[in-house]
Amino acid sequence: MKVLQIGLSRYRGGIETMIMTYFRALKTKGVTFDFVDIYGDGLAFSEEIEALGGTIYRLPNYKKHPFRAKRMLRKIIASGYETVHINMLSAANLLPYRAARKEGRTPILHSHNTGTEGFVRKFLHKINRGKLRRAKIIRLACSETAGGWLFGERPFEVIPNAVDCDKFEFHAEDREIIRSRYEISDKTLLLGFVGRLNAQKNPLYLLDILKAVSERGTDAKLIVIGDGEMRQEIGKAAEANELRDRVIFVGNQAEIAPFYSAMDVFLLPSVYEGLPVVAIEAQANGLPCLLSNNISEEVVVSERAFFLPITGDAAEWADKITEESAKPFARKNSVRGTKYDIECSAESLKNIYCGLVHDGGQAQTKDRG
Repeated sequence: MKVLQIGLSRYRGGIETMIMTYFRALKTKGVTFDFVDIYGDGLAFSEEIEALGGTIYRLPNYKKHPFRAKRMLRKIIASGYETVHINMLSAANLLPYRAARKEGRTPILHSHNTGTEGFVRKFLHKINRGKLRRAKIIRLACSETAGGWLFGERPFEVIPNAVDCDKFEFHAEDREIIRSRYEISDKTLLLGFVGRLNAQKNPLYLLDILKAVSERGTDAKLIVIGDGEMRQEIGKAAEANELRDRVIFVGNQAEIAPFYSAMDVFLLPSVYEGLPVVAIEAQANGLPCLLSNNISEEVVVSERAFFLPITGDAAEWADKITEESAKPFARKNSVRGTKYDIECSAESLKNIYCGLVHDGGQAQTKDRG
């Protein structure tokens, strides 16, 4: 079975990570993912995709060249793909959906977000969201909140942002290697963040948290895994707040798992999220997780995951960090055996694909619209 995946980018973000986790698991069950590069500037995990037997089709940027991109996408779909899986951060641009429908497919639309930025994008999302309520599609979401945001009252199915629990287990050796590489003392409290450095993730608030913790006399540092348009702004803010020697920027990493073992506390002060896979990874590593209260409670599987406000100063975050870091060192994998364990969730997605294949790309059920 071949599934055409649309909506991934060159960044190793939550969508890319989640889809690749399912690809690895489903490859052993006879399912192969092929991918469409709709932005025309490459895909994350491209080498691994090809190693797993997947094909990558490259389009001109579909936002800049919509007509040519749509023609090319229709041709790809018509070449033999009954199952088209479109991963969406908003409904602002429905070109992939329209291309699939023109070729007679009932596409899967998968909601991965609970908000968007910019007046034009918000306006288009609102208009197109209404159109999708009447559309012939399979509705999936990473969380109940993300599903409601894109599909309103129409029924949808939640496919968890599952992770490979073995991969994200805590390892003392990884902790020693990473901390040694970046000259982080065993006595240093290491705060960690993983994600795109953009406004949605609220990365400047990480500096507020670090400053508040440091002002309590704690030897603390912040390690930032990821990159994005705010990277330079964060660096300048760190300099202005005399925190530059306490912030470690490591950029995008091919292997993120060892960095979790090096951390002592995981931070995610996002303005909005669908369901952040990094929070699941951190809980699989047994880390205390401090999360923005704008994130859905569905993400919690650990008794050491907490929601805090991102309004005002960061004193409450600093207090919680001090409290959690004083507790005995114990890194329990809270994800294993839950719906966020890929071993438990891969079969659910395969069953959805199988339903489409058996119906020749036209699957419709009362539950999926």
